[in-house]
Amino acid sequence: MEVPGKQKPKKTFSASRGSDEEDFLLFCIPCDEDGARVPAKGYCSTCNKHLCGTCYKHHKKQTHSCHHILLDQDSMPTTPSVPIVKDELDSCDDHEDEKLKFYCKDHDIVVCSVCVTLNHRLCN
Repeated sequence: MEVPGKQKPKKTFSASRGSDEEDFLLFCIPCDEDGARVPAKGYCSTCNKHLCGTCYKHHKKQTHSCHHILLDQDSMPTTPSVPIVKDELDSCDDHEDEKLKFYCKDHDIVVCSVCVTLNHRLCN
């Protein structure tokens, strides 16, 4: 039984449906990760994240993100962003199925397990 004046707690998502079935209320991903629910006012297509007005403004000024492609509220995607997961280890140029795992001090390069066995066995 519901108590008058009380609202049901809302579930937490980075997006929620608005009053119209086709409207989504999108939230700022960085703020959402910190526990704050702030509506998105822009989007960084490089980071694949929706941003609030404050994060959007600071994103343009930060050295690491000043060249990112930013979209304003009218141009941003209207669906929730899905983070792109990049493989942490790159593949070897010579052996595509192998990941770069070992560092050769003598040659100052990172190599895969096949390369280290074949070409760097005598290296430090």
